[in-house]
Amino acid sequence: MNNASNGWNLPASRGRSEPDSNVGAIMPAIELSLSEHVRWTLSVEHARVRMFEPCAPPCPDLTTAVAQALGHPLDFPPFDQAVVPGDRLVLAVESCLPQIDALVPAIVDWFRQRGTPANNIGVVVAGVGQAHAPAVQERLEKRLQALVGSGVEVEVHDVDNPSRIAYVAANAQAEPIYINRAMIDADVVLPVLCARAELAVDNFGGFGVYPLVSNRDTRGTFYRWQNASPARQNAAMAQRATEAAWWSGMHMAVQVIPAPGGRISQILAGSFTAVTEQAGQQMAAKWTADMPPADLTIATLDADQFQQDWMAVARALHAASLATVEGGAIVLCSQAAPLAGPACRILSQGKASSRDVQAQLNRLSSDDALAIELLDRITQSTHLYIASQWPAELVESLGACPLVDARDVEQLCEKASAINVLPSAQNCCVVHGNP
Repeated sequence: MNNASNGWNLPASRGRSEPDSNVGAIMPAIELSLSEHVRWTLSVEHARVRMFEPCAPPCPDLTTAVAQALGHPLDFPPFDQAVVPGDRLVLAVESCLPQIDALVPAIVDWFRQRGTPANNIGVVVAGVGQAHAPAVQERLEKRLQALVGSGVEVEVHDVDNPSRIAYVAANAQAEPIYINRAMIDADVVLPVLCARAELAVDNFGGFGVYPLVSNRDTRGTFYRWQNASPARQNAAMAQRATEAAWWSGMHMAVQVIPAPGGRISQILAGSFTAVTEQAGQQMAAKWTADMPPADLTIATLDADQFQQDWMAVARALHAASLATVEGGAIVLCSQAAPLAGPACRILSQGKASSRDVQAQLNRLSSDDALAIELLDRITQSTHLYIASQWPAELVESLGACPLVDARDVEQLCEKASAINVLPSAQNCCVVHGNP
């Protein structure tokens, strides 16, 4: 929708019920955390604000939590019993993992203390977009060197390098399964990823890292709205990921429950089935925002720049869209600036019809494809404002309106009769249990 600089025509409020225990902070001011070092304070009439408060306190001691999770996993023997002398162990880690440079070394050190030499352990880091990959790799290597010494090899997975990708088998749909070669050559593989909310666009279960460690075509298949839409094929894609794990001989996994601010609240380890089930329960308990749609939704991504990739943007946009009435407005606040890719260029050209644009985006397998496809769908019925490090010209070319500072957001709040606030929106699951 066209976002005029003087605001938008707000629909009448649909009414507000009493918020549940997680949505109860009625405040005279809104505190927005955009990163570890950037906070905005908005002065807004408290009666119009519904602030979601996740019940996910940060873990006070990651080393102890790792030892507890790996030593007493769910429906699985202690993880060190899965590794026999001489085995090669590889951790498959998503690059947007909270506290990645603390968690991964702690896991490596746990195995090392139980008999697996550092030179028999490898780490494969995979994520959407390669811009931050070298920095993540450098951070991990420094922390690993300090904690366990030399020997642990850290590889950044490249979806476009066929020499580093191996064919495993064909799945039930007769589609080839491709996985990072270091993982296939390993004796034991341990996927480590951040748990997703039930309605997240990339909730693919215990081996949700699969599309990240496969090839470009596989990633494009998973990160496409017609497949990733939670109301459609999300469960089917999760089954494909689980099947890929089975064919690859993977049976155990680690998932972390996120805390606000890009931190970890809880660590879960065990069999794929048990971890997936428990992670779903914990995410529902800690990150379900039960709130009716509002005229205006403010969604923030408050983790560090390495966690604010295109998929985090997609998850935040989807959660915000569920919290906003049709014809309302969304403010997306982020301090990161993912690199614009082919999807951004298609949408910014503005020459094709909406149907043609959607068809073009649906054929892409670029890192920004799903987020931009979702952004385009949202702006068909909702006003979108973005406060970020993205260039203003890029934001405008995507059909959104750039915001500069907290005062810009306050001016939008003045026009809204009801305001929903989603901190760490990339982790939220918005439901309407009290319409």
